[in-house]
Amino acid sequence: MSSGSNGGAGRPQELHGSPPTPLPSLQEQELDEFWRKVVGEIENTVNFNNHTIPMSSVVEIIREHQGGLMISSETPPVVAKVLEIFVQELTVRASMHAKSHGGSSILGSDIYEAINSGESYVCLNNVLRRAVTNHDQASMSSNAPQLQQEPHFVAATSRLMEDGPTDHLYKSGEEATQISAEESDEDLNLLTTSSGGTEETK
Repeated sequence: MSSGSNGGAGRPQELHGSPPTPLPSLQEQELDEFWRKVVGEIENTVNFNNHTIPMSSVVEIIREHQGGLMISSETPPVVAKVLEIFVQELTVRASMHAKSHGGSSILGSDIYEAINSGESYVCLNNVLRRAVTNHDQASMSSNAPQLQQEPHFVAATSRLMEDGPTDHLYKSGEEATQISAEESDEDLNLLTTSSGGTEETK
């Protein structure tokens, strides 16, 4: 799934939890064609052991949620096929929304709209919210090394946190301190040279 698209700059990126929106008739026809194709493939399937989704992952999920019940040998292949079709239909719906916006690839907003286009996908809203939150946190973490490469920014920020006007947000009572007179005198005795360095005045 690509993150770029033509003409997708003004498209929504948030989850609104809005009620499912009905699809236009042409999109309904496309979905009907998709399901006819899926049913035909299932009816012609001889070996159900070939799956796109790893069977080991399906078995692990079933064991975590079976509640101590026994599972038959046919259950994992059936669940794997159901998940495969579930992902395929959601992709078809997201693709239709991308095309309706003039996009050439599927964006997160297309998936959001696809989820809101059918009641069977509303259960994914909470999953998407967690995914968006994790993505935002990962983005902030990936930007941290860039901030560390700016020593002047880090030094200034540290000084503000320790001694500046915002110190009441971080310290209270006796822990809150001001710049000492000696530090102030030392700063006044330093002049900036033309080369950007500093030298001490006499």
